[in-house]
Amino acid sequence: MKYFKVTSDKGFTLIELLIIIAIIGIMVAIASPSFVRQARKTNLREAAGDFSSEIAYWRQRAVAENVHYRIFIDTANESYEVKIATIEFPNSDSDYVALSPPRVKNFSSKSESVKYQSTTFGGTPPIITIQPRGTINPMGSVTLKHDLLPGSQAEIIVNLLGRIRVEYKWGT
Repeated sequence: MKYFKVTSDKGFTLIELLIIIAIIGIMVAIASPSFVRQARKTNLREAAGDFSSEIAYWRQRAVAENVHYRIFIDTANESYEVKIATIEFPNSDSDYVALSPPRVKNFSSKSESVKYQSTTFGGTPPIITIQPRGTINPMGSVTLKHDLLPGSQAEIIVNLLGRIRVEYKWGT
């Protein structure tokens, strides 16, 4: 009778390692589109959140300082600028001056794929007036879109009382 020597080799064979690497590769290939889509959604959420936070911040400042602020939306450059009133009861755009340093921001500061789409605020350029009592005149909305997520948009809605909400619509 022959006896076989029992060996206690520890470790993995090359075949076992190749199978594990193949399984990991398949899992990454399946999951990566979801990660990319989620990252793009996050970019749109951040851009909408930044703009709504900006409105809320200047509303707080208007109440605290008892002054009027205006946010001028530059539709051509997809940006907005905050200006302060120079007199107590401003009547026109000329009664507002740029802050020092100027407060100009792009809607696409988080991602170049996030773009300004439209607004319901009136004026040329569209204007959001923030009054010292915290109200916003007129009420309206700004819609942002993501170029790489067709049909996806974020609508920042502001009512007369200064309440801000963001509604998302996700496309395919």
